[in-house]
Amino acid sequence: MNGVANLKGFIQSVKTSPWHLSLRVRYEGCTSYLLIPRGGALPTALISENELPSEFRCNDKLREKLKSTISNSFLSDVLVMDNYLILNIKKKNIDKKILFFYGDSRLYFGIFADGESYILYRKKQVFRGFSSPKQELVVNEIKNLEEHVVKKNLLTIKNIKNYDDEVQIESKKKKSISFFHKKKKRKLIAIESDLLKLRDAISLKEDLILGKIVFNDDTKYLKYKHIYIKLSRIKSVFKKRDYVFKKCKAYERAIIIQEKRLTNLKKQIAINTFDWSGPIVLAVKSVLPAIGSMASKNNIGHLIEGANGEIFKFGRDVAENITIRKMWSKKTDYWFHVENASSAHCFLRLKNIDDKVTNYHLEVVGKYFCQVNKCDSIDLIYGKVKYLKALPGHAGTVYLTKPRYYKYILKN
Repeated sequence: MNGVANLKGFIQSVKTSPWHLSLRVRYEGCTSYLLIPRGGALPTALISENELPSEFRCNDKLREKLKSTISNSFLSDVLVMDNYLILNIKKKNIDKKILFFYGDSRLYFGIFADGESYILYRKKQVFRGFSSPKQELVVNEIKNLEEHVVKKNLLTIKNIKNYDDEVQIESKKKKSISFFHKKKKRKLIAIESDLLKLRDAISLKEDLILGKIVFNDDTKYLKYKHIYIKLSRIKSVFKKRDYVFKKCKAYERAIIIQEKRLTNLKKQIAINTFDWSGPIVLAVKSVLPAIGSMASKNNIGHLIEGANGEIFKFGRDVAENITIRKMWSKKTDYWFHVENASSAHCFLRLKNIDDKVTNYHLEVVGKYFCQVNKCDSIDLIYGKVKYLKALPGHAGTVYLTKPRYYKYILKN
């Protein structure tokens, strides 16, 4: 389905269920609820007259980020295309675009503004310093996603009255094992196994009192049923016995704490819940390794290959300097700059991590800077990228905590 949904107004709140993100939109005395799917083979966006019921709500990272970004902002339009949805919002005179892309039964979510983008499914989520406008960033991201997604999930939109009917819950008292309950059951198993170990401390303490356990100078550890205690650092035999006895008393106190936790957890699991496995799949995390590695970052800046397999990267403007530093450089790389002057940033990646900067590397960098600045000599400052710090409030300005210096004179 392609087109623009007839929905605009101020976004007053953001709620979530395991199937949808719910935005409360109010304009000219009318309130509507835009329900955006969180993934699935057949994602369906809904425009509802009623709010998301409280018993369906949950909380997660996606809701927290969306809430901080678009709450109390104005929604100007909703663009619905084949397999993605774009929200155009305005908050404090700043225009932003929110992208919801559906592929491989997952949701890929990103926020784009001029010079900045936040992409939840990337390994490096925040990118700043781009000179591209938000529209171009969104288009490039959609192209990038389409290249890496195997199957597109077509998005549909429809109007509904009640959310309960849409998710097809037969009974509100139906017992089920949800994603959250599976997590609680794993915790339950962990506490029970921990208690099994702790209860062995009672019999261990009795054996210590009766003198059934003997220590000597060569005793490096004590293994008793499910209990394992290291004793290699303690030399005295009596101190070893006292140390084990203190451990047993600590385990006895821990038994009371763990039994309380176990009782409370069993009560939580016994509460009736909904069947969270409904018709739409919940996408908890979506990470594409190919996108996370940013294969296109190698094309940024001016590249010079060294004689021994080194790579020199020169930024041609402030945006490229920032992009190379944040996306391409590693902590083991070296950074070069003209001392006390504005110039391109150079990043050197050596073939082996153990290699060091030689006069050859300094001459390549110095010659490049002399040609660009049209001078015969130049003062260089350089150091490892891990010692490079950004100056707050000054875009593209950096400094070295452990600088080195070199004066290069161009040879005729």
